Amino acid sequence: MSYSFTVTAATKDEAYALAEKEFDAVVAVQPNHATDKQPALANIDAALDLLSDDDAQDIRVSCNGSLMWVTDADVITGVSIAANAWYVPKTAA
Repeated sequence: MSYSFTVTAATKDEAYALAEKEFDAVVAVQPNHATDKQPALANIDAALDLLSDDDAQDIRVSCNGSLMWVTDADVITGVSIAANAWYVPKTAA
């Protein structure tokens, strides 16, 4: 099972909240991803923390990952979690 999403927001807190909402939507469709939700959100938080502050730009966060198993979805045999955060020009209000 895999997921991928991108969000854009005016602040780090808003970006995190939107990413959390997107991840909740992933879990609603792919319940197994409840397993990697907290590690993925921690990764997003770490990426956002590393960004310098720049109120003149919006923040874009991209997150993707996957869980792997052979025959039993409760026995995870592989995992991928990635998060990226970067500044983009502010969108017109």
